[in-house]
Amino acid sequence: MPPGAFFSHATAAIAQRVPLPLRLEEDVTLDVGTMHTRRPVDAVGVRGHRMQIAPTEVMNWVGLQVTRPERTWFDLAALLTLPELVAAGDFLIHRRVPRTTKPRSTDRAALWG
Repeated sequence: MPPGAFFSHATAAIAQRVPLPLRLEEDVTLDVGTMHTRRPVDAVGVRGHRMQIAPTEVMNWVGLQVTRPERTWFDLAALLTLPELVAAGDFLIHRRVPRTTKPRSTDRAALWG
């Protein structure tokens, strides 16, 4: 990973154990994001994303730089059907130890939307 790069989209979701449809879980292509001021990663097996993203939307998750749960869920909207997106969101907020909260997710969505 180049400096400043991070896992995003389905790869970030898989790293955070968000349940995804098999079509995404079986895709071996890695989603790697970079800030919009940098070139997207271009390598075999990598889908590069140049993203408008604040540094606070990236976190360390078990040693990996990934998008935060709210941002991951937002990015999944382009890949999932509405029922699949709702299931992913439910996973993030309805756990014994939630990864995020409904207010935090809706506040973030308002900023991006």
